[in-house]
Order: sequence, then structure tokens, then C-alpha cells
Amino acid sequence: MNSESEFEDTICWILREIKKESIATPDNENVYFEYQTPIDLIPQKEDQNKGLRYLQKEKAIKIIRPQYPKLFDLSITAEILGIKPIGYFLEILQPEFDEIYKKYDEIFKVKNKQIREIKIPDFFQINVRDREIWINDYLVGKPHAVGNNFEFFDYVRLKPANTKIEWKTIPDTAGYSAMKDEIDGRRFVKILNAIGFTGEITKAFFYKVGSDSLFYRGDKITQQDLQGAGVKMPLFLKQLEVAHLKNCPV
Repeated sequence: MNSESEFEDTICWILREIKKESIATPDNENVYFEYQTPIDLIPQKEDQNKGLRYLQKEKAIKIIRPQYPKLFDLSITAEILGIKPIGYFLEILQPEFDEIYKKYDEIFKVKNKQIREIKIPDFFQINVRDREIWINDYLVGKPHAVGNNFEFFDYVRLKPANTKIEWKTIPDTAGYSAMKDEIDGRRFVKILNAIGFTGEITKAFFYKVGSDSLFYRGDKITQQDLQGAGVKMPLFLKQLEVAHLKNCPV
């Protein structure tokens, strides 16, 4: 977890998952928490694990025993083979659990209120200034002065919006042959990640991103475009902010 805010988000998410499981679990049984695949607002698995350890340290829960994949029901066998648990059985400790749940639930509500109060721009536009990639007032990428990631992005932006870009259709002319040779075999999503387009930021401006093809929506997208693309606005804004802080540290 890279910041206090991300830590709070992780703890909020874990507490809510445990609470949901506890409601469905008989009183005489331990609550089971299973690691979930990171996506959108679900934390990384290592952060899920850190969150559980934190809650145990705060005496809100007690980790009873790990759960391994069914192939390795015997925990000692799994440990010897280096198999990691897929979840844990927990005992909820009261009143500490309810107290810490209330604390982080208030944090969650405050953050959501702040997000709702943010004035969302009518559109988001990419601008390139001295090889820096900006989206409105957010600096999302600073490609190397010498390199082909930026040249690839520049090539994509020269095409009309929503044009399919394929590696095989990039011309072998003098202006692009060196770039094409350099990106040969590289997945397009990796190139986008390297120049600052990750997560919801990628989803906002690109779609149908494959290993060697993609569509670019264009330099300027509206709120309606974002909604149509299924972009989660709170997460999109947060990722823009995180990218800017990373590239413009205080």
C-alpha cells in the first residue's frame, strides 16, 4: 500500500467483506475470508493479507487457520510445498470489531461525500507538452526522451478517432521502421502502461486493447463517452490524481 488513503480503502473493503460473511455464517462457526482477485476497487492480494494482519493486531479479529486449495487439504503438506493459502477462517472479536468497523465506515462515508462534491469536468483532453502527457491538469506520463513508446503513441494520435491500430499495418517507412522494429513482440497494453495509461485511464481513452491491436477514442472525451465506456468515475479521478502525484511529487 503506497499511501495512508490506500491503506484506509483496503481496511474499509476488508471490514465490509468480513461483515457480509459474518451475517451469513452461523453463530457457532468461524467466519471465512477468501482472497479475491484484484480488480477495480478490490485491493491487491498482498494488501488484503496486510489488512487481515492489521485487524488481528488491533484485536478486531483472530486468525484461526488458513484454507488451502482443495488439492492440498492437509495444511502441513501445502506448507512444505510452498502453497499459499486462498483464505483464512476468522474469529470476530467484540467489541473491538464493531468499534473499528464504525471508525472506517465513517472514513468511507466522508471520502464518498468528497467525491460527490467534486465538480467533474465536462470533458477530459490529452495534451502533450515537451513529451509530457497531460490529461486536463493531470500529468500522467513522462516518456523517455529517447524511446519508441512515445513515438508509438504519437503515431496512434495521428489517426482518426476510433480507428483500429494494428502492428502489422504500421508502415515500414523511414519514419516508423525503427519504432516498429523496437515494439515488435511487445504487447500494446504494456506500451500504454509504460507511458501512463493504466486501469480506468486506459479504459477511458482506449478500447479493445489486444496484444497487437487497439482502438483509440481520440484526444478528447466527454462524460457521456466515459459512461458509455463503463468507466468508474471515482476510480478514474483517483487514478489520475495518483498518476499526477507520482510524476509531480511534492
